[in-house]
Amino acid sequence: MGFGKKKKDKEERVESGSESDSEDGGSVGSPVEDDGDMDSAYSAKHGGKTFMQKMKALKRRTAQKIMQKAGKAEQTEDEEFEQLLQKFLAVDGSLNRVYDDLKRMNDSIRRFCNTLNESSEHFLQIFDRTSKLRHVALMYRDVSEFVDRDLRPPVDAKMLEEVLEPVTAQLAKFTHLHELVDKRRRLLLDYDAYRRQVKTMVEKPAGAKDLPKKEEKLNNSAQKYTALNERLIEEFTIIDEHKSVFLMRPLVTLMRVQTDFFGRIYGEYAKAAPALSEGSLEHIMSECNSDWTDALETMNARDTDKLLEIAKIRLHADDPTGLNPVASTKSSGIGRNSTRVSDSEKPGAALPAPPSAMPPPPAPKGFKVKATFDYEAQADTELSMKEGDEITVTKEDDSGWWQGVLNGNEGWFPSNYVEKL
Repeated sequence: MGFGKKKKDKEERVESGSESDSEDGGSVGSPVEDDGDMDSAYSAKHGGKTFMQKMKALKRRTAQKIMQKAGKAEQTEDEEFEQLLQKFLAVDGSLNRVYDDLKRMNDSIRRFCNTLNESSEHFLQIFDRTSKLRHVALMYRDVSEFVDRDLRPPVDAKMLEEVLEPVTAQLAKFTHLHELVDKRRRLLLDYDAYRRQVKTMVEKPAGAKDLPKKEEKLNNSAQKYTALNERLIEEFTIIDEHKSVFLMRPLVTLMRVQTDFFGRIYGEYAKAAPALSEGSLEHIMSECNSDWTDALETMNARDTDKLLEIAKIRLHADDPTGLNPVASTKSSGIGRNSTRVSDSEKPGAALPAPPSAMPPPPAPKGFKVKATFDYEAQADTELSMKEGDEITVTKEDDSGWWQGVLNGNEGWFPSNYVEKL
């Protein structure tokens, strides 16, 4: 009996309007925001919407969206809000991209410091204790360690506290605004749904007894929607007019951090400048260059001798008697019918490049040679020739390239492509 009486009393309160059903809009300014889905007092007492209340609200809004898309229900439009929303979304997108850029920039500074350290160790492995330039590699190592040990930690802290965190905080505010935009959309669906229901009841007197209740819901949803809509318009207007303020401090701090970081690196290298000056290193560099030139000439000479020996072995294999050089060259794919020799078989493949500077063509003099292979010039200073051409040699170079004249044209050619007449 007690349960039945309580149920009857609740139904009477619902009919009289003293207690809302699950679709009631609640009172304006209630401490618990319920999106117009339930009674505020019930929400405050029980700590939130029940599953059935959420499902009824979802059903009402889904039905309203379907009817609007089908053109069977009116949809409230707010052009001012939509324009400001698009501007807000553009600023939000730009701010997110700036945040990603700042994170990558901070990571790149860390990678730069790590790379400095790693490269300094690699240099020291090459510039060992026997190297005349080891002291240069040691100075580079000292600067690298200083950058990673003394400069990187404060840069990390400043980038985090004064650049990344302010942007993160602003993005969190924007995230809350996105949530309010979603809530506005739900409130607008409620408002349009109740407006449609009231209009239907007015046009059909059969439902007139529920009209006051629906009108109350319509008024509540209208007040909630209007209040939130005006708040968002105000917030979006401020963001649009002052969007650069959000990034002013992070940008200035970023420039200061970079100026200090790279400026101090430059200062460390500047301290080493006297030891790295041209005068102090000129003698060592001259010695190193001389050593390198000697080594290079030795390697080239060895390679050339080896290739010539290989060529002789091949020619002898094709013609053991050595009496038919033309047949020998043709059988190995070299002759008048073959304009070029493959790179792997060229007698001159390992020769250094011919001298780049060429004096004015002198009058033809010197001795005559005959081309034993075709050669196609690879540069303007070189001389093209065909097998059998006779060239007048005007200059011999120790590199293995000779200068000669053929048909009024002068240029350099590999000496192992010819034989003396």
